[in-house]
Amino acid sequence: MNRGYSLSKNSQANVNTCAPIIKAIVERAMEIANTRKLHCPDWGVSSGKRTTDEQFNMYRKGRSIVIKDKGSSEYAIVDPSKVVTNADGYAKKSAHQTGLAFDIYCYVDGKTNYDFDNLAAVATCLFAAASDLEEQLVWGGNWISLTDAPHFEVKI
Repeated sequence: MNRGYSLSKNSQANVNTCAPIIKAIVERAMEIANTRKLHCPDWGVSSGKRTTDEQFNMYRKGRSIVIKDKGSSEYAIVDPSKVVTNADGYAKKSAHQTGLAFDIYCYVDGKTNYDFDNLAAVATCLFAAASDLEEQLVWGGNWISLTDAPHFEVKI
């Protein structure tokens, strides 16, 4: 069985920004998604390595600046449903900044899809690929404090 899934040019460009082990995991996971008899939708990679500024812009989502005494400031959460990361890129680094993390999306019925069940199905392929390569993968869908189902990172 071959479902014919392959990474788009944009997805491949995002993978190419990551560490070589990410590329190997993603390639193996795509093989698994294409050949195993498990439900797995078509999928792609929406984000790879980020600069500090890119990470900080992600951090600002769902937050607004609060000016404190003597001109100091911080960011306060104003919409928890829009917060996508707790790593600001400066004080707290993201694995995206080292090239050891990537985000995915699913492609279902001709549309980009972030449904948890679909992302979980792709996660099974990614975990199998990491296991085949004797690597440990962390999935943001398993996190408790901030669930980030599109997010994966290699555990070092």
